[in-house]
Amino acid sequence: MLQIQQNTMALQQQSSRASTSSLQQISATMMNQDVAAAISSAYKEADAELTISQTVQLEHNMLSYLLMLQQGFLD
Repeated sequence: MLQIQQNTMALQQQSSRASTSSLQQISATMMNQDVAAAISSAYKEADAELTISQTVQLEHNMLSYLLMLQQGFLD
């Protein structure tokens, strides 16, 4: 029984570390000036005029965040 509890705890810790790592990667991406500019423009106004490049950056950043949240929910 103790071994099962230890294994469960180890799996939970591993999942937590993976979630933290994913969030750190998203945060690191946000430190890129181009990505930060695209996201800031989108937050500033709903109809922001974004370039195609900015739109792609924004979409991929949001998708990364969504996938990280989904994985946290499933864990």
